[in-house]
Amino acid sequence: QLSVELKEFLNSPGYAELAGGLESAIEGEQSFEIPQMATLRKLTGTAKAGAAAELIASELESKAYPKIVIFAWHHEVMDVLQRQLQHFGVARVDGGTPSATRQRAIDGFQSDPAVKVFLGQIRACGTAITLTASNQVAFVEASWTPADNLQAAKRCHRIGQTKLTMVRMFSLAGSIDEVVTRILARKARMTSEIEDGANSK
Repeated sequence: QLSVELKEFLNSPGYAELAGGLESAIEGEQSFEIPQMATLRKLTGTAKAGAAAELIASELESKAYPKIVIFAWHHEVMDVLQRQLQHFGVARVDGGTPSATRQRAIDGFQSDPAVKVFLGQIRACGTAITLTASNQVAFVEASWTPADNLQAAKRCHRIGQTKLTMVRMFSLAGSIDEVVTRILARKARMTSEIEDGANSK
């Protein structure tokens, strides 16, 4: 269910121009944090967070997997996810988490069966931590830089992981998400082709 604010934004005359500018910025790996885009990203994230949490909750309830790692970008999006998934036990780490609390959250997720969800902010959890208690990764929001997403996903794909790591990205149909997802997929393919070419020499 889209909020009225987001619907108005998506139907505004400037949205198409904004989307086109975003595509050019991501392709050129430029910063595009103008006020309208920051607002749009946050609105889009909060609009899909509830539905994403419902799906993940149903999967946990059906025991499709024992634990999951969820990444997001905005605190507001993480708040929605934490609130809706709290009865599954949530370990949260974002940019404001003190180092001692951060390590307790990681250890709890890794060792406590009652803590089934790790909720991490991409920038705060992209390196130097291990989350191999799960092989399930969900990006409710993604970075515009493929390497950031790859590094975050690798928190589950480390020494000690015995299963294939499953990574999903949640997108909101008809929103800026579709532009971002399309470009990230293209850039990831290009990176893979470059690496394959280098390895074949």
